[in-house]
Amino acid sequence: MHIVFLSQQNVQDDIFLKDLSRNYSYNTSVLLVHDSPYTSPEDTSFLTKRISAHLSESMITNIPISGHQRNIFQDGQLRIELLQSWWKLSNTIVLNTLLPDGNKWNAIELLQKIRQGLPNSPMDIFTRNPLSPLGSSGAEILSPGQIHSWLEVYPEEKEVLELSLSVLPVRIRIPKQYPNTPTT
Repeated sequence: MHIVFLSQQNVQDDIFLKDLSRNYSYNTSVLLVHDSPYTSPEDTSFLTKRISAHLSESMITNIPISGHQRNIFQDGQLRIELLQSWWKLSNTIVLNTLLPDGNKWNAIELLQKIRQGLPNSPMDIFTRNPLSPLGSSGAEILSPGQIHSWLEVYPEEKEVLELSLSVLPVRIRIPKQYPNTPTT
């Protein structure tokens, strides 16, 4: 099972979403989690459906789910058994950051909860710049020390690198890379 995170910048970039869906080739079950720049639950739910539509246009079956529906979190814990039942229907679940009361999770907190529920799952995050050399390198960040050295080289990717620090280990990617292709 694989975790993929899309930031607010990623989801606001239609070219990014098209590139991601065209080059999407995960060979395992995927939980695609996205942040939202919107404050209303309706707009955030619509964004989830828009991401799902991009994937569907590329013939990728997926299930779009709003976090406030279907009790995906119970007592603050991710319901893994619920995800597993959905993965029998489709290899990709698109999940947003909505809570049952209509408020939103902080994206980092949500990823940390997911990481607790799926501790051994690889996680991919994407750079702000879809042409970033950092993303092209397919950097796998396993420790905080690596982030500090990457910050010296790529200060423009500070936000992504700091997010990485919160949910280690992660792989930083760009949307045009095939996720299952080894990088050199």
